[in-house]
Amino acid sequence: MYISPKQNGQNIFVFHIKMIYFDLKRIKVGF
Repeated sequence: MYISPKQNGQNIFVFHIKMIYFDLKRIKVGF
């Protein structure tokens, strides 16, 4: 994923939210 310097902060924020969401989904499926 290419991140331009201008949108760096926002993209990292969205990326972290997606990672947390997928982790929660994986935990829900795991249990």
